[in-house]
This record gives sequence, C-alpha cells and structure tokens, in this order.
Amino acid sequence: MISIVIITKNEEKFIKDAIKSSLWADEVLILDSGSSDKTCEIAKNLGARVETSEWFGFGKQKQAGVNATSNEWVFVLDSDEIITDELKEEIISTCNNPACKAYFVPRLNYFFGEPIRRCGLYPDITLRLFDKNFASFSKDEVHEKVETKEKCGTLKNHMLHFA
Repeated sequence: MISIVIITKNEEKFIKDAIKSSLWADEVLILDSGSSDKTCEIAKNLGARVETSEWFGFGKQKQAGVNATSNEWVFVLDSDEIITDELKEEIISTCNNPACKAYFVPRLNYFFGEPIRRCGLYPDITLRLFDKNFASFSKDEVHEKVETKEKCGTLKNHMLHFA
C-alpha cells in the first residue's frame, strides 16, 4: 500500500536511521546515484530494495524513484530525515482512508543537535505523501517540489530532519 523512496549518494552516515524509521512500509526503495561508500550495502542489509541510476537532478531523480515503486501511495524521505512513530501511525491511518490525494508533512529541523522551533523553521511544511497517480515532482535540478492539481491535506505529526 505504501512505498518510501529515498535518493542517495554517499549517505552512510545517515541512511541507517532513515531506513529503520521506514521499515514499517510495504516497500523501502533506495535510488542510488553512484555511492562509493557503504550506503548501498547498509540499505540492502536492512531490507531496502536498492536500485541505481545516473544523476538527473533532484526533481527528476526523486520522480525516477517514485516511478520505480510498486505502490500507489508514496512517501519521499531524504536520507537525513526520520519518520517518527506518531507520523508512521498517521500515515498508515491516512492512506487507509484518504480524504485527499496528497499531504503536507511538518518537519522539525535539528541544527547542531538541537531542535529549532523558532525563526520560522517550524513547522517546516513540505509535500511528501501522495498518490503517485495524482502528483509528481517538478523537474527542477534543485529546490524540487511535489506538484499536484488535487486538494492537499496536512498531517499533524512531524518528521525529523538532521541538517
């Protein structure tokens, strides 16, 4: 029912925690673009499906990952992000009875080990959960975003981002 997509290149420092927070999903897909570290080995050992691809830019790369998934509902996670248990439960519940085709997710950013809840950095809302038949990534090389013409909802629970 739900696929998690993570694009990677040399992310061995963070990838373990990102994948471990995603293992509840029906599929965890890593789309790697030439890692020379242990990223792919770590991902495979944790049970993620690892595919490789040349680098297309962030928007096209994330869309290539979405296209490679086997489920309609997709959550795109960056390698330095973690899905909390509360968010996991909300994602499952939402996908079982969706009111929208796409959902914004709050993100709690950490800098130097400290959560930042001020300075306009929380909630750092980003569109990450969507039915891939109704939304897709922009083709932007950087500052990519999910685009949809459908009504979007917003989840209450946040993911963690270790910038």
